[in-house]
Amino acid sequence: MENANKVSLNRIIGNVIGNLRIKNTNDIHDDFARWACEAVNKIGSKQSYRRFECELNIRNRKAPLPPNFVYLNAVKYGNKILPVTKRSFRLFNKGEDTNNLANANVAKLNTGINAQGSSGSITGYSYNYDIAPSDQVFSIDNGCINFNVNDDERIGISYMGIDLDEEGWPLIAEVHEDAVTHYVMYMYKAADYWAGKMNRGTYKDLETRWFDLCGQARGDDEMPNSEEMKYLSSMWMQLIPPPSKENF
Repeated sequence: MENANKVSLNRIIGNVIGNLRIKNTNDIHDDFARWACEAVNKIGSKQSYRRFECELNIRNRKAPLPPNFVYLNAVKYGNKILPVTKRSFRLFNKGEDTNNLANANVAKLNTGINAQGSSGSITGYSYNYDIAPSDQVFSIDNGCINFNVNDDERIGISYMGIDLDEEGWPLIAEVHEDAVTHYVMYMYKAADYWAGKMNRGTYKDLETRWFDLCGQARGDDEMPNSEEMKYLSSMWMQLIPPPSKENF
């Protein structure tokens, strides 16, 4: 998805100023940016994010994640691709004492994100477990990736993120403009509601309008394009049995 299909945060702010007749936004510009990012994350469809790749330098066994980071796809260390999983510990050590993680293979994992080890299956579902202590293990918290490698090592990451402009502000998908605008309006006026300066009916109207536009944006994004429709049609036709020749 190219930036040509994106609108700037300033345009979103301009929409909000025009709709609510706000005279001064200098002291809440950062709030508007935060709310816009929240709206994008709440929509959470394929138009919300773009795939990025970059290299990170490990210092003190950690590295800061990019400012537009949303979630991780994979990590590369040397020639090894380390897959990301959020599966439960129970899938990794079936048949073992799950109450004794100190003796279980899963104790070598870190927050469910692990390097690839030996493989197995549970009712046909492939999984990896039994990580050797020398294998690479990583976790993500507080805007950093923690990695058990030496300092000055470099790792590559693939992640989904939000496009940013030259000033570091989020770029919003044009098809999400109305939804994000109304979310910022909804959050801005929420302070008036909680302070008793707005009646419940108006506040609920703002909330309902945001929910409607969020659902519409998410639904429009998930609609298949013409090529995907052709593929789905072909798959569907393969499932339909041929017509009976009894009357022919």
